[in-house]
Amino acid sequence: MRPLCELLLPGERVVALVGGGGKTSLMYALGRQLAGRGARVLVTTTTRIKAPARNLFLLGSRPDAPPYTLLTVGTAVEPDSGKLVGVEPGDIPELMERFRADLVLVEADGAKGRPLKAPLAHEPVIPACADLVIGVLGLDALGQVVDGGTVFRMEAFCAVTGLVPGDVIGPDAYRALAEHPQGIFKGCPASARRVAFHNKADIGGALGRVYGSAQLGWFVSLE
Repeated sequence: MRPLCELLLPGERVVALVGGGGKTSLMYALGRQLAGRGARVLVTTTTRIKAPARNLFLLGSRPDAPPYTLLTVGTAVEPDSGKLVGVEPGDIPELMERFRADLVLVEADGAKGRPLKAPLAHEPVIPACADLVIGVLGLDALGQVVDGGTVFRMEAFCAVTGLVPGDVIGPDAYRALAEHPQGIFKGCPASARRVAFHNKADIGGALGRVYGSAQLGWFVSLE
C-alpha cells in the first residue's frame, strides 16, 4: 500500500479535504503519519466534525498552545451533538503562525457519512491558502443505486452526474464528480493541486474501472 504521506508534495502545507464520507478518518490517518515523521500537524475544520476525545485545543480557552505533534483546533464543542465548531477559512494562516505548525489539515465539507456527494452553492468551504485539495470518493457506492444511502445532496449530485434516483452508479459518475465545475472540487483555489482519493479501495478492481487503469493505486492526481 502506498503511504498516505505520498499525497503531499514538498512545500504543500495547507491541505483541505472535500467530498464524500471518510474525510475525518482520512484526515487523522494522514495527520498521524505526518506527525510520526516529525511534523507538527494542526487539524481543524471550516464546518463541523466530531470532537476528538484528546489532543483538542479550543481557541480562547488559554493564551498559549500546549506542546504537540498532532493537535485539533476549533472554537467550541456543541453540547448536544458533540461536534467541534471549526474556524473561519481566512484564519488558517494566522493559526499556522500562532501554533508554529508545519502543516494544517482542514476538513472543508460535510457528507453525513454518504460515499458520494455534490456540493450546494455554499459548499465546500475551502481556505484560499490551500495548497492541496483532496476530494474523497467512496468506492462502496460503485454499482449501487442512487438513493439516500449512497448520495448526499441528491439534487446537486443528479445535476452533476446526469443520473436520477434508482439509477446504477457507474464509473462515469465518479469522473463527473471529480471533473465537473460543480463537482467536489467546486471553489478549489486556482493555485491548489487537486487529488481524487478513492476510499474503500479494498473493493476488488473498482478503482481501475473508475479511471481505466489498475495502476493508479489509492489516489490519482488530477493536475
